[in-house]
Amino acid sequence: MATRKTLLISVSLSAAFPEGMEEAQDYVTEMNMRTGLTPDSQILAAGAIRTGKYDYFAQQVVRYVVLRGRKFDPGADEHEFTDWVGLAAGISEFLG
Repeated sequence: MATRKTLLISVSLSAAFPEGMEEAQDYVTEMNMRTGLTPDSQILAAGAIRTGKYDYFAQQVVRYVVLRGRKFDPGADEHEFTDWVGLAAGISEFLG
């Protein structure tokens, strides 16, 4: 039976910060353990926040839990953390 190579792209705000990369990797490790999926390659992508679209509670969680102590303008309604060039490079590398 032929198999296909798999690429997992995990999107997490933890991946937006060097000190959060281990936590972002932990999410993937746990998902692999729970699902039995073992991708051939993986990319940890940072994603974005759109606080202008969140309710009050979600805004507070993002500001005081997710981004607590990190360099970020809490007054910004949107902030793109994704490294699009790096993401494209990772996908291109996977595709060969």
